[in-house]
Amino acid sequence: MARRIGFLLANVYQGASLAMWRSIASEAKKEKDSALFVFPGGRLRYSHGNEFLRNSIYDLANSSSLDGAIIWASTLSGEVCTEEAEAFARLKSLEMPVVALGMPIEGCPSVNFDAYGGMKDEIRHLITVHGDRKIAFIRGPENHRSAEDRLEAYRDALAEAGIGFDPRLVSSPHAWADGRSAIAELTERRGLLPGQDFTAVAAASDMLLLSVVRYFEEIGVDIPERVHAAGFNDNEENMLMAVEPT
Repeated sequence: MARRIGFLLANVYQGASLAMWRSIASEAKKEKDSALFVFPGGRLRYSHGNEFLRNSIYDLANSSSLDGAIIWASTLSGEVCTEEAEAFARLKSLEMPVVALGMPIEGCPSVNFDAYGGMKDEIRHLITVHGDRKIAFIRGPENHRSAEDRLEAYRDALAEAGIGFDPRLVSSPHAWADGRSAIAELTERRGLLPGQDFTAVAAASDMLLLSVVRYFEEIGVDIPERVHAAGFNDNEENMLMAVEPT
C-alpha cells in the first residue's frame, strides 16, 4: 500500500528551504511505494505582505490525506512565538505520525540542527583566522529559536576570546530577508563605520547577509578587503557572494 507523506514548511523558494525540500523529495523518490506532498504554507499568521494567506493549505495536511508528515517547525515561527509553532506540530501529531525538524516537539521524533555550534565556530574563525575583534552581528527574527541560538553563540564566542560584548554592534531582530534594514540600522542610525568600528559582519543567515553585501556594494565598501563577511546555512544564495560560508 502506498504511503502518503507530507512535508510542511514555510517556503520552497529561498534560503535553506531550497536545498532541504529538494533533498527530502530526492529521498522520497527512491521509495517506489510512497508519495511526497509538499505544503509550503508560509509562517503562521505572518502579517507582512500576504504570506499568511498560504496558511490555509496546512488544513489539507491531515489524517485523511496523509499517512504521516515531516514538519519543519522552526520555519513556521517568526510572527508567532516558538511555543505556538510547537503547539501547531503537536496538534498535527495527534492525528498522524509526525517527525519534527528544527526544534524538539514533545511526543514526536525530532531532527534538530546545531545552529549554536555552527555559529560559534564561525565567530571563532573570524577571530582566530582573520584576526577580527570588532564583529558586527545581524540578528534574525526574534520569535525564532534557532535565530536566538545563533545570537547566543555569537556572545559566547566573544566571551571565550576575551572580547567584550558591544550592543551597538548587534542589530535589532529582523526578518530573514531584511538584512538591508539591519545593516542600515548599524551604519546610518548608529553611525558605525565599516572597517573602523567593525572589521567583520556575521549574519544569522545567508539571506540576511546577501542584502548586507548588496548594501556594501552600493556604498563602496569592499569585501573582504575592508570588511570580512560571514553568512550561515551555506544556501545557494551564498554562491553569489565572496564571503565565508558556514
